[in-house]
Amino acid sequence: MEDLFEFEKASDPQIEDSQYTFRANENLYIQICEAEEYGDATTYHVNRLVWMDNDCVGESFGSFEKLDDAMKKVLELHQERSIDNQFPEFDDKEGFTKLLMGLANYDFVDECWHNEAMPQMAKAMPTEKYPDRELRIWMDWKNQEHSELYHDVKEGETYYRFNIHLCGEYGDHDTTEFQKDFETMEEVVEFVKDLFESHAFYWNLLIDQWNEWLGKQDNIDNKEADAQEVITCYALTEDQRSFVTDFIERWDQ
Repeated sequence: MEDLFEFEKASDPQIEDSQYTFRANENLYIQICEAEEYGDATTYHVNRLVWMDNDCVGESFGSFEKLDDAMKKVLELHQERSIDNQFPEFDDKEGFTKLLMGLANYDFVDECWHNEAMPQMAKAMPTEKYPDRELRIWMDWKNQEHSELYHDVKEGETYYRFNIHLCGEYGDHDTTEFQKDFETMEEVVEFVKDLFESHAFYWNLLIDQWNEWLGKQDNIDNKEADAQEVITCYALTEDQRSFVTDFIERWDQ
């Protein structure tokens, strides 16, 4: 393991012999803490630490009775697909990590893939109809000249570094529910928080979608019926039932 990682002892002399950190990049560290508990028992905790604006944000990846098991977890974290091994030359890893950790409460994960034009993170939002449905956030290069999409943007035109995209199936335009462009990270965080806390944007989107669909259904005479009424009171075709069931699932999310 020492051949794979360069561990640094903690700076606090009181815990110098019991805490080690692996520096993955400028802001990301993987930490192993040795804690004496219940007499002579020792537990090893594996944490991911990220410094954002001089504040440390931690994420736990479990506790282990054996040091070997803790080190195996560290190795697993190091080898998993991430911005570090998929976009090693990306010019704003700090910003990507800051955004990812800033949205940790919403269960976004690093889903970078080197064949794509830019890094991405995603939150799984599956329904029965679309089990692979995800909300994705794309983050373009800080240096606009490296952007595949905006490298030729003319002076005075807006460089949208961020895109949020909700899609039922990856890369399928027909299952796209919405996508929005943003200039700054702050706009992205504000939008995501509003999306999951106030729900106003998404519910209005769903209401418009429902009214459009309902207006096209000749066998449903009440054009003010909600989804629960439709699925309870009307004889629906298989396609209609599939749409209404999926709509209810999405609304409840």
